[in-house]
Amino acid sequence: MSAADVFAILWSTLVDLLGSAAAATLLRRAARKARARAPELEQLQVVRERWGYRYSAPAGWESQNVRETPALAELVVSELCPILHDLTGPLVLRRLEAVPELEELLVTRSER
Repeated sequence: MSAADVFAILWSTLVDLLGSAAAATLLRRAARKARARAPELEQLQVVRERWGYRYSAPAGWESQNVRETPALAELVVSELCPILHDLTGPLVLRRLEAVPELEELLVTRSER
């Protein structure tokens, strides 16, 4: 599964749990904080369209798996997970960990 596919699942799971506005806000905040360590996150776009939000992942993510995409781990593990924990405690993180497609990404969280 490509990094872009994993990000799509992360996006849809966060939207289901928190709503599109909150998911967009939290991902933008996490990306902004992680950009210093992962410049390719400049290509991650989360924009408002009419009544919702859409994203576009960095182009290289289509051909890379999660382990080949350290920027995705920086975004999710180093920035997004701590934000989610601060705001929701372990609730949302447990829900993300229950999604099989996110397991490979989130396993790096326990390695850090």
